[in-house]
Amino acid sequence: MRLPEITYPLALDTVGILLATGHEISVHCGNDGCWHRGKVDLVALGERLGLDHGTLEKDLKPHFYCPKCRATGRPDRNISFILHPPSKGNIMDGAHTLSRRR
Repeated sequence: MRLPEITYPLALDTVGILLATGHEISVHCGNDGCWHRGKVDLVALGERLGLDHGTLEKDLKPHFYCPKCRATGRPDRNISFILHPPSKGNIMDGAHTLSRRR
C-alpha cells in the first residue's frame, strides 16, 4: 500500500493522508448510557475502502455502528468521529483498533 504524497496547503481529507501524517480517528457512540468508543484502524480502512476514501463524517458514518447498542437492539448509528493530531510514535505505524461495519 503506497501512501499519498503530502502537499500543501495540507487537507486532512483522505484515509491515506491521515496515515501519512500520523493522525488518528476515534469513533464514539452518542446514545445515553452507552458512550462506547474505539480507535479506527486506518490501515484496515484504507485496504477496505481505498486510501483516497474521504474522512469526513458523511464519508465514514455508513461504514460504522455501535456494536454494544446493536447487540441490545438500540439504535446503533448515533455515532460521531474525532480527529486526533499526531503523537509521538504513531506516524505511519497504522497500529489501531477498528470498529467497522460488517
